[in-house]
Order: sequence, then structure tokens, then C-alpha cells
Amino acid sequence: IMEDEGRFTMKQLAINGDSIMKELQLSAWPQLGKLLNQAYERVLEDLSRNDKKILLDMIKQWMGQ
Repeated sequence: IMEDEGRFTMKQLAINGDSIMKELQLSAWPQLGKLLNQAYERVLEDLSRNDKKILLDMIKQWMGQ
């Protein structure tokens, strides 16, 4: 899929798999990609959510922490 110029991309997300594993003290985990995709979708809804702390807090909630 070609992305439109100016469109927010996954690479611009304030977190990545490594930061999630480090901050939440996780090892490689099959659900990591799913969590990143969920975070990306939430940021697309509201770009102000593209903040490391906000996204990590969301992920903690999704994981029940």
C-alpha cells in the first residue's frame, strides 16, 4: 500500500517494540505487534496521543496492568 505524503506512519509512533519491552520488562512476545498496531490506530484517531507515556499507559491498561 502506498502512503500519501504527509500521512502519519507507524515509524513516527512515539514507541516501538523495543521501548515496550524495556519499559514493561517483557521479553519478545507474539502479541507485541498487535499492541503496536492498536497504539497506531489510537494515534491515528488523535495525533495528540503520540506520546510515549500516554501510549505506554494505554498498553498497560490493555494488558491488565
